[in-house]
Amino acid sequence: MISAFFYLLISGATVPTQRAFMMMAVVMAAIMLDRTALSMRVVAFAAALVLPIAPESLLGASFQLSFVAVVALIATYETFGHRFAGWRAASGSTFAGSPSRH
Repeated sequence: MISAFFYLLISGATVPTQRAFMMMAVVMAAIMLDRTALSMRVVAFAAALVLPIAPESLLGASFQLSFVAVVALIATYETFGHRFAGWRAASGSTFAGSPSRH
């Protein structure tokens, strides 16, 4: 987290970098608390934190493209994630491309 925060500072803290940092922090906290890490709530939480800092960014392309891309990725995962898990289980591997652990 410290190195990610340092990168946020040296990169100029653009909107996509702020979104990535905030989402990473929430996902890491969710993993530590054994909760669902990726969901639309995480994106909404990041937007709720970015918008008070820079409300004018809502109309900017960097905000819109960054958030829309992440929403599309999470929506695809939520829609087809069970199929991916089924394929992975059927192949007998725990991670795509890695040998299975038995």
